Amino acid sequence: MEEIMSLQLNNILLLCVLVMLSFEVGGGAQCQGCYNIRSDNSCATRPYMCEIGHGGRRRCFIRKTLRRGMIMRVTRGCAYYCRTGAVYNRGSYVVTWCCSSDNCNSMNAWY
Repeated sequence: MEEIMSLQLNNILLLCVLVMLSFEVGGGAQCQGCYNIRSDNSCATRPYMCEIGHGGRRRCFIRKTLRRGMIMRVTRGCAYYCRTGAVYNRGSYVVTWCCSSDNCNSMNAWY
C-alpha cells in the first residue's frame, strides 16, 4: 500500500512539473521519442527525435502503463493529440503527461 501511495505521489509530482513546462511553447522545439524506455532511462528500441509546435497542435508526451501499482512500460514521443490524464483499460492504468517545451519529455519517468 505504501508503494502505491509513493508511486502516486511521484506521478503527481512529475505531472505538476510537466504541466508547468507545458506553458513554455517555443518554435522549432524537439522531443525525444522511444517506444520502450528501460528503468535506467535508456531506450530499448531505436530512439528518435520529433519536432513539436506546428501552430501549437503537436506536443511531447510521456506515457506510463501501470498494472497493480507497478510500471510495466514507459514510452515517449510527439503527438498531434495529447491529453494529460489517466485512463483505466483492461486491468491497467495508462498515464499520459503532455508538454510543449524543448526536450520536456527527457527526464526519467520511472520515478
